[in-house]
Amino acid sequence: SIRANRKLAALLKYEKGYLYKSLGDKNTPRRGLYKNPIIRRGICALWFANDQDEGIEFSEVFNPMPIHAIALILTTVECVINMWTTGVKRSVAFHSVEYRPIYLYHIEQLEIFGQYTRERNLLGKLCKRLYIEAR
Repeated sequence: SIRANRKLAALLKYEKGYLYKSLGDKNTPRRGLYKNPIIRRGICALWFANDQDEGIEFSEVFNPMPIHAIALILTTVECVINMWTTGVKRSVAFHSVEYRPIYLYHIEQLEIFGQYTRERNLLGKLCKRLYIEAR
């Protein structure tokens, strides 16, 4: 329904909920930062859909998955969610004026994540996992 779509879009956008595998609720915290399957699906669709795609042809560039590529997918996901904020799918232009700050935010947050988890190399593992799963 329109109301359910609007509610889901708001929930996904609230504090970047779309980054998580599980959104949680009032009693359960979010889980799985950067593990939402939509990230892998976006990477597959954009760079690994067939044998001639860039991810296959230029594996040296995509292995491990660059954080700029991940940030682009995350920015695209937010744009798609924005299509549904009214509850009905509408056209939303993917322009740099509006989405460049979001893209830069994701790059910054991925870098912070990498610094914060450097002892466990979670960013490096994420980038490698995303490449392996896309391949």
